[in-house]
Amino acid sequence: MTSKICISDIKHLTIKHPADLPESRLKDGRLPAGAVVNRMSPGQTIDVIVMMKSPLLLCDSAIELNEDDIRLGKRIVYKYTDISDNSFENQRLAVGTGFFKGIEPTDTIYLILH
Repeated sequence: MTSKICISDIKHLTIKHPADLPESRLKDGRLPAGAVVNRMSPGQTIDVIVMMKSPLLLCDSAIELNEDDIRLGKRIVYKYTDISDNSFENQRLAVGTGFFKGIEPTDTIYLILH
């Protein structure tokens, strides 16, 4: 039986494809995330998750993810206090260069603000 992760109270969801990311961002380990970072406020969280298969959207404010569909080691959770002023200014999240290793062109990167 597959474990599921349920994320509710979603304020914003952005989807990115690895092929659309600039090579310079991959090399410096920064993920363009202006759409979610600009909407973030204290007490909120951003989940960055690489999915091998599309998840089930339960409604416009909840999502259900099968853990087996998440690329191994490709989930990062940022609390508001974890994000530097530089990340807010540059609208990027510091995910590290290792985050992009092993991602397949068919994968999808979900940035979920909740």
